Amino acid sequence: MDKTDILIVEDEEVVCAAARKILRSESISVDVVGDVESAIPRLADGNYRGLLTDLMLPGASGFDLLEQLRVEQPQLPVVIMTGYATLEIAINSFRQGAFDIIPKPFDSVELAGIASRVLRYAARMEGIQDKESVAAATGVSPDEMPRYFLGQHSWTTMDADGSFTIGVGETFPGLLDELEWIELPACGDELTQGDCLAKALSKSEKMYRIWSPLSGRVLSANADVEKDADLLCREPRGEGWLVRILPERLEQELELLSQRVWRPLSAGEGRPGASH
Repeated sequence: MDKTDILIVEDEEVVCAAARKILRSESISVDVVGDVESAIPRLADGNYRGLLTDLMLPGASGFDLLEQLRVEQPQLPVVIMTGYATLEIAINSFRQGAFDIIPKPFDSVELAGIASRVLRYAARMEGIQDKESVAAATGVSPDEMPRYFLGQHSWTTMDADGSFTIGVGETFPGLLDELEWIELPACGDELTQGDCLAKALSKSEKMYRIWSPLSGRVLSANADVEKDADLLCREPRGEGWLVRILPERLEQELELLSQRVWRPLSAGEGRPGASH
């Protein structure tokens, strides 16, 4: 049986209609259900490449569904949709294994961007057929420097002077269309953990939002990335860093992140070949 691209779990018909229209315009196949109880049997056979679920639903919540899927289908990318994009929701979503979050109301370019990343991620995971291949694809180099990660979304690490550098995580390199530009914060701007750090727009008019792993004052933004936005995908662990900050509430916020080394999704981190 051919897989459907995306299952949407949402009880507001106006949101369902908008999401369905946007995704179908991108040639993405969509099914819709209104609650977790209806979603579970549909997901049981592994017939979907990705899932977009509202957080607040009748009965069980989007977090409840995410928790179940982390056990039963850990490779299925799950995006949390929420009209209440608070710090707590953002952090909890990534800690529980969400691929990304998207605030409501969303616009077409952002939803298209997330869906595109979801499907490219799913295609990569579908190419990993056995445990040995999974280990190779998610393997780590013994000399890789540990970083602090917000899920697989963004990372941060301490510099020699006590500042912290921030960059994108594993769910960006190789999963984006060619970028047109990126909007980074200015020196002196204040970032909040779990809030939007940067936005990037592709030449195909898909938008990608990057969430900050830490709070703090921006000391510098990477001018090279502002000139060449694709650098964040080509060199995500090095020259493609985004900003350096002077952190606030460091001790408390690091406890909400996972300390580990980079886990590549595949051997390559270049431009994707998928059509979505």
